[in-house]
Amino acid sequence: MEDPFSGLKDSLSSMGSAVVCFSGGRDSTALLSLCRECMDDVVAFHLSVPMESERSVSMMRMVSEHIGADVTERRMDGRISDLIMSNGRDRCYLCKKCIYSEALDLAYSLGIRHILCGDNADDDPSDRPGMRAAEELGIESPFRDFGITRKDVSDYVDRMGLPFDMVKETCLLMRFPIGESVDVDDLDTVERIEERIRSVAGIGLVRARMSGGMVRIQTTEDSLDRLLGKEGEIVRICEEEGLGAEIVRTGYVG
Repeated sequence: MEDPFSGLKDSLSSMGSAVVCFSGGRDSTALLSLCRECMDDVVAFHLSVPMESERSVSMMRMVSEHIGADVTERRMDGRISDLIMSNGRDRCYLCKKCIYSEALDLAYSLGIRHILCGDNADDDPSDRPGMRAAEELGIESPFRDFGITRKDVSDYVDRMGLPFDMVKETCLLMRFPIGESVDVDDLDTVERIEERIRSVAGIGLVRARMSGGMVRIQTTEDSLDRLLGKEGEIVRICEEEGLGAEIVRTGYVG
């Protein structure tokens, strides 16, 4: 079977060095691993933001340790994060613009020309404002350039033999309606609810969508029965936070 990454590997080798914007998700994990295989000098970069869960940060560090890559971590300026948490339609664009600007600054200080992100060929620019920020700042997307799909990436990560399950995490702001201003306490609440539900239901992926004093709970189709089996406990968890609860009866896809 033809290796879908063969042309990409040649391209990465020719670069020699790069800064990889690393979140710890499947795309950036595959990209960082490939860069370490093909390059002499790879710098993994992560910008810590208040909109990411502790679970996401923990996953990022576990993955980097498994790959054997040190991660340069910086923290987002509070003025920028406050602007992003006003939760306007440009929230994703502003966040990515900040991340990529910091990565550019790091690359410049190290004399590295290439800054890479993990956007893949299935990512839709109309649904991902951060891709516009990447284009504006000259951030390279080698998976898109070589037609590497989400399935290609997933298959690659599965072959890495990670000693833990990689559960997809997303920005906590996505739990709130666009236009509804969010503060750190709101983020802490939704993160706490999700962690408690994961614990009582024994499942990996949980999304707690908050709006109007209600929490709509989602999980994947194959975990839905376990979530429904703990409905009473889940309602109590949300009530303890002063919120109503509803379990979404269709499986989460995202």
